[in-house]
Amino acid sequence: MGYNIALCETECKAAPCRELKLHITRIMTGDKYVDLQVCDEIVSLEDAKNAVGDWEAFLSRNRLPDDIKSVYMSKVKKDSDIAALAPFVKKVPTGWVNLDDIDESKREEVITNGDMFNSITAWQDADFDTCTNMCQNCPLAWNKGRNCMETFGPSNTKLPEIAEKAGCPIIAGVPKSAEEMRKFTSADAASLLKEVEAMRPALEADGKLAVHRYAGVLDRLETMAKACVANDCGFYFF
Repeated sequence: MGYNIALCETECKAAPCRELKLHITRIMTGDKYVDLQVCDEIVSLEDAKNAVGDWEAFLSRNRLPDDIKSVYMSKVKKDSDIAALAPFVKKVPTGWVNLDDIDESKREEVITNGDMFNSITAWQDADFDTCTNMCQNCPLAWNKGRNCMETFGPSNTKLPEIAEKAGCPIIAGVPKSAEEMRKFTSADAASLLKEVEAMRPALEADGKLAVHRYAGVLDRLETMAKACVANDCGFYFF
């Protein structure tokens, strides 16, 4: 376990990923809005065995494991088997609502009553190349042009302890901030830059080992904070 550094990219209109990350495509609603939920098409094991005949051959030609408890039609590859199973298909709600398939007037209601901790955004749906290209051309990609987050350090890092002695509350409070999921502002980023400046001599005073271990972390904090100040967005630790 450890801590990471990230900025609040969705606060910045210049972030190319912002629209995708703010657009929720699917959300779990449990037993609510069942009529709007995506359904799995399933055939019971008993019905499937009666419909296809040679069970082992059916599993083999559709590349299905022999320990399945039911047959999901999305996994059946052969057209002849799909036709044989079709009369026995039952639609089972998954709990997920595809928000792009419902009326806009209903969308916000479903989001409000859904489980935001179990939701998917357009960014998560995007392919690897799309995400990579956006990060590489993003003004917030402070991590050497790769993305907008990096490691702060392991859970047993001594940097917060050194920061406490140096009077640097943001760095000293990283573990607590991560636990509380606190969001800092761009004004806090300006304060963090001052803390980084104060921490460099504090590391030297603590010894060569501290400099060796934590100078890189200070560099990352400084780069991230500068990006936040330049683009007027906040940051957080997690």
